[in-house]
Amino acid sequence: MTPPPRPALLILATILALTGCQRAAPSPRSLVGDFPVPPAYALAGDNITVWKHVRQADGAWRFHSYSITSGGAVEYLETRDTGAADDDVEQTAADLAERRKSFLLPQGEFEDIRDRAALLRPAALGPRDPVGGYGGEALPAGCSHGTAPSRMAGVNFLNGINWGSFTLPSGCDTANARAAAAVMTDLFDRLDRAAQRDAQASR
Repeated sequence: MTPPPRPALLILATILALTGCQRAAPSPRSLVGDFPVPPAYALAGDNITVWKHVRQADGAWRFHSYSITSGGAVEYLETRDTGAADDDVEQTAADLAERRKSFLLPQGEFEDIRDRAALLRPAALGPRDPVGGYGGEALPAGCSHGTAPSRMAGVNFLNGINWGSFTLPSGCDTANARAAAAVMTDLFDRLDRAAQRDAQASR
């Protein structure tokens, strides 16, 4: 008759089984290239700016951005989009107004937003180049600058002197482009809600 297994052996077998399951879990894949999403420690020093161009009902354009420090402090900016071709639109004082707001994200919410932005981060950041611009510029996988010239939204990453940027273009309809657009929508929804909660709490 085989003796019953000892408790210590059962515990060891359980630990090995759990470790094997953890190792088998695949890493999430980036939406901008064929590589795993950078882990949280790779983004620990990143300042992240989420931005978009928004066209108003009268045809004028506004620029919106949330700049998030590596500690979770946020600076919101809304201003006239001077880079858009809206010279034929009559500008009012409200159109020309600049709106700013500062608030702090709760730690868990900050980490969730950073994890979502990581899906769009270039594989590596590079030093600022006065001629070439950012060290790394990424588009959704399957898109190219030639087929998608219009830049409607994006995320900038800054870590010390190293830069990188993601751009969500119009005119590209790959699966990764659609997934990236959903990530951008989610990032702005989360940040808009956080800004609204802070405004209500400040009253």
